[in-house]
Amino acid sequence: MTQRGFCWSTAHNPTIESGNYVINETGGKGEFSDTIKGLQGETTYYIRAYAINGKNPSPSYSDEDSVTTHSGLGQVQTLNVTNRRATTATGGGKIIAYGEEPIISYGVFKALSDNMYNKDTIRSTTGIAADSFLCNLTGLNADTRYYVQAFVTNHFGTYCGKVVEFSTSNGKPVIDSAKVVVVNGITLIGYTEISVISNVLEAGDAVLEKSGFCWSENPMPTIESAVDIPCRTDQTGPITAEIQGLTSQQTYYIRAYAKNAFGTVYSNELVVQTLSDLPSVRTNYPQINNLSGTVALSGQIISSGRSPISAKGFCYSSLTQIPTVSTSTTINIPLSDALTAELSGLKGERTYYFRAYARNNEGVTYGDILTFTTPQVFNGGLAVFPETIPLEASSAHFMIGNRFYLLGGDVGPHYTKNLFSYNKMENMWRKLRHYRNSESINDALKWQAAVGFESSAYVLGGIDANNKPSNDFYQYVLANNTWFSMPKGPDSAYLRVGIAKNDVWMYRILGGGWIPKTVFPIAQYGGMAVRIDNVIYAGMGKNSSGTGNKTLWKSEDDMASWMLETTQPAISNGILAGVTFKQKIYVLDDSYLIHEYDLQTSQWRTKSRLPALMHDIQGMYTLDDYIYISFGNSALVMYNPLWDN
Repeated sequence: MTQRGFCWSTAHNPTIESGNYVINETGGKGEFSDTIKGLQGETTYYIRAYAINGKNPSPSYSDEDSVTTHSGLGQVQTLNVTNRRATTATGGGKIIAYGEEPIISYGVFKALSDNMYNKDTIRSTTGIAADSFLCNLTGLNADTRYYVQAFVTNHFGTYCGKVVEFSTSNGKPVIDSAKVVVVNGITLIGYTEISVISNVLEAGDAVLEKSGFCWSENPMPTIESAVDIPCRTDQTGPITAEIQGLTSQQTYYIRAYAKNAFGTVYSNELVVQTLSDLPSVRTNYPQINNLSGTVALSGQIISSGRSPISAKGFCYSSLTQIPTVSTSTTINIPLSDALTAELSGLKGERTYYFRAYARNNEGVTYGDILTFTTPQVFNGGLAVFPETIPLEASSAHFMIGNRFYLLGGDVGPHYTKNLFSYNKMENMWRKLRHYRNSESINDALKWQAAVGFESSAYVLGGIDANNKPSNDFYQYVLANNTWFSMPKGPDSAYLRVGIAKNDVWMYRILGGGWIPKTVFPIAQYGGMAVRIDNVIYAGMGKNSSGTGNKTLWKSEDDMASWMLETTQPAISNGILAGVTFKQKIYVLDDSYLIHEYDLQTSQWRTKSRLPALMHDIQGMYTLDDYIYISFGNSALVMYNPLWDN
């Protein structure tokens, strides 16, 4: 064996002719080893052993082996940046693995973009402790985003950690919210002054120059645009101020502030209203009572102002949207009473504007303006009469319990003997048994007189198709829907329509029989007769020439005598119908005007006129809290007198 060793190359099958080889100096047979130097890091090399002897000058080679060299670099982690201020911060790194050569330098790179373009190098001036090192980052800009990357350099090169992002602080002070001062549970807000408090929590990254409050009548006040009240200049802690010279009942906007070289910071905006010289009053939403015809108003005195309340109440109007005590109806409430009132006598189908008010020595003030709309006077939409041919105004009408009834009448081609009832709860008409239980058209009548009593109705007279009056008298029993014949009434001549008479007859149900009573003071036909408590009111009919007498009479002794109650000259002539409602009498004259007579005050009031579609009246009925009117096109309307004012 004359020579042995190793040859290598970055290509396969290296030979000693390639120039990269090492000769082993030990010579002879057996195992041998050696060190290959001068290789490149992170490179794959192919290696073969070789040997030469004296017999054959050409070398013999072993099988090929390969090896990849290391980079010689280590591994470093970028630490999160700490101590971040406006112009300084602390960065650094932690060495995870050392390289194969001694460290030459270490530190961080700093840049304004995460691709580390145009980066600065900050070398650490501290030693490596526990594999970590720190760098002081100086000369930074306030409120700016930066990127850092730890690095370590040795003989083989520089290895870096991941890029870490951080932002510098804005350097400005930190201030707490602004509040109104509260002492012993009392908020210090006056008529012309407000006491406020805040707290400067941090001075920031520069010396605190000043702190205090700024205020204005406009939102978002600043020390440049509003009144500035400095409090302290060189230290943190609580700040207080009393803002004076303000206007009463004025809204002010207040902010605390603190300032250093980096700028001014402001607290939240405090919105405060000074106390009013005038009273402060609230208007509550109204409560409408449809069944009593009233509207309940209420309000609240929030504060009396600088002087005691001298007057309070409500003003309201349907003519102006801004009611005042000088331009609208005013209700004064006694000072000792709650601020409530009940309105009555309002007009239906009107929108009213109202508000509470209060007065002191400084003047009068109002609550919010609210509205309410009163119910309709006439309400339709009820069930239509079931007959295809409508009744003309000649049918008899009466009530039993909570239902009203229509009987007979002129339907144009002939008269009818039909009986119908209306049920309010079901809003439905129902056809009942014919008059006299008869199917014969000859028994059909019009202009019959009828009255309901307990669970029956009593029907007298009428005119047949030959214009012949009848004095037949029948009882209709609701329980079995059946008609029963009763003793005939007075001479039928008394019952002829258009003939004025003043005879008065009474039929006694218990015991039976017709009994003549004291004659009526004025001969008439038509008109009305109603009972309120134990008093009978009658009259307002027409004489034989068709002229109405416009007088209402009463009898308090079961028609043994008659006394003039009242005269209503506003009635156009005669009346078409009349009913009682809540201790009042309502009549409808032949020009379709409704008149109200108040028994307690003995006063007449002319109310609304029926719309044109509601003429040709058949009857009026009082049922629960309404007056029902049936008219010629077989329709019904509810009339609410409580809102007809």
